[in-house]
Amino acid sequence: MKKSLPLLILILCLPFLCGFLFDSKPKTPKKLIEARVLDVTATGEVVIDANNSMVKTKIMLDIFRTGGELTAKDDPNKIFSDIENPVARIIITQTTPTYSTGTIISKIDGSKAQISDISRGMLCRETTKQTLKAEKKIYKKALKSQGKLMRLKKVSKYEAKLNSWIGVDINKLIASWGYPESSFVAPNGNKVYVYSQSSSYTKPMITNINPYTNSAITYGGRTVEHWCNTYIEVDSTGRIIKCTWKGNHCK
Repeated sequence: MKKSLPLLILILCLPFLCGFLFDSKPKTPKKLIEARVLDVTATGEVVIDANNSMVKTKIMLDIFRTGGELTAKDDPNKIFSDIENPVARIIITQTTPTYSTGTIISKIDGSKAQISDISRGMLCRETTKQTLKAEKKIYKKALKSQGKLMRLKKVSKYEAKLNSWIGVDINKLIASWGYPESSFVAPNGNKVYVYSQSSSYTKPMITNINPYTNSAITYGGRTVEHWCNTYIEVDSTGRIIKCTWKGNHCK
């Protein structure tokens, strides 16, 4: 009986231990801060409803032209899964029992709202991690698309420049571009002239101070290599019949 007593106690306590270690109760989502714009000063200070003193200093808020009120049942992850387009972003610098004051700051893409963009009654929502993450993702995608478009424009412009020489005597191109760096005979027997360009660029080192963490962030200093090889193929009469290129900086 004495030997089985510890085992009996363990069996009786097991349900309580499981309940303590594996709490099945859903966690209540954090209540997001919401307020309304009360006034905008000529110096760019945004005055908002203090919302029962919930708005503290250093908290960031996004300002929207319209937006539904949040309720206790709303899921913050669902609300911010699709980024809305905020008019401005502010950081709270001063708070009182009746109102708080914020200063306009830049968003992820570096844009900063004008005073005229903000008016009384606009909705203010707390800037969440989900908002910043999604906004940063959208910004990176936009930059990537913009960079791709710029590269396509440069390629199209350079190809148009090369195609303008088709049918022209090679001596006229040499008179305009100068002597090529090298040449070789293609398998089809035509001669190919090679123009080569290369350069390097070192991005300057820039250090910014994060106003929220008071830490220094340094970026830049990387060296970028630019190069372009252009191949001009001519026939037996010296007429240019084909122009091709390789490189990351042809223009």
